[in-house]
Amino acid sequence: MLVFGHKNNKLDKLAKILGHKVHSFSLLSGHSCPYAKICNSQAVETSAGMRILDGPHTEFRCFSASQEVLFPSVYKSRKYNFDLLRQYDCGGMTDIIDASLPKKAKCIRVHVGGDFFSQLYFDAWLRVASRHNDIVF
Repeated sequence: MLVFGHKNNKLDKLAKILGHKVHSFSLLSGHSCPYAKICNSQAVETSAGMRILDGPHTEFRCFSASQEVLFPSVYKSRKYNFDLLRQYDCGGMTDIIDASLPKKAKCIRVHVGGDFFSQLYFDAWLRVASRHNDIVF
C-alpha cells in the first residue's frame, strides 16, 4: 500500500473551506521530476548522512527536497512510494493507487513533493480519478 499524508498548513486551510480533510500524496522530489531544471534539487543518502544535491542548472532549491533532507520520515515515505510505483506498468500503478486511497477521502492533493515521472504514471492517476468522481484530485 502507498503512503498518503494529511498534515500541511496549506491543506488545513483548504480543509476548512471544503469542510473535510484533504489528503496528500508525494514522491521523491527531484528524482521523480523529469523536467525540473532551475529547481532541480534532490535529497540523497551519503555516508555522511542526508545531503541535498543540486542539478547543473539549479537557480533555487526545491522546498520539498529540502524537507526530505531535514525530515527522515518524509524522505522514507516518499522514497517508498516512488520505488513501489516504478515496479508496475500502468495497470498495476492504477490498481495500487486505487487500493491505497484513504477511506472516505473527498479531496487528494497529488504531489506535495515529486511529479508525474512518466506518461504511464500520469495515465494511472487519470484512470484512478475517472473511477472516483466523488473525489477531487
